[in-house]
Amino acid sequence: MKRGILVIVPCGSSKVWSNDPSAGPTIAKDAYIGSPFKVNRKYAEHIGNRWVILSAKYGFIEPVFFASRSV
Repeated sequence: MKRGILVIVPCGSSKVWSNDPSAGPTIAKDAYIGSPFKVNRKYAEHIGNRWVILSAKYGFIEPVFFASRSV
């Protein structure tokens, strides 16, 4: 049972808008598309009962935060 574990996942420089400039606002957990982020996200979802993204620009953001190209 996952108990009280918060996992902090670092953001990445590769974002969905790099591949698709016309993509609109996207939830943060889907906005970052780099391999390191994907590995860390998978770990966070497996081991923790809560996880957040540490954005270099915005600080801690929830995975369901809607992001735009400015993230």
